[in-house]
Amino acid sequence: MITAGFGFRHEARIESLLELYIRLCKTHLGEGDVNALTTHTKKSQEDVFIELSQRTGIAIIAINEAEIASQDTINHSDLSMQLYKTGSLAEATALAAAGANSRLLGGRIVSQDRLATCAFAKGDN
Repeated sequence: MITAGFGFRHEARIESLLELYIRLCKTHLGEGDVNALTTHTKKSQEDVFIELSQRTGIAIIAINEAEIASQDTINHSDLSMQLYKTGSLAEATALAAAGANSRLLGGRIVSQDRLATCAFAKGDN
């Protein structure tokens, strides 16, 4: 299973999320299809994230704070650490959703407008 984890600010637009998703799909083309979009439970209900799911046809997996905090991430954001107890919300949610034996397919990337991040993970789920 491959998951696309996202972190984004409330003011992020669909273009930011799609930019990241497309860039990582091109980078990891040989790894397989993305099976789920994932983020923090509260963010999963944001209109922009629901729109991303609708446009891509990929289901959302919402990840709670305890699952997020238990993941080892590559990157470290002070804001992410303060809000979610993890170095990268995108990386942590991707790992949590991918399940057992999950690994990141590289660190998170940041959108050009700096309002969103995304990371892909692959696991046994």
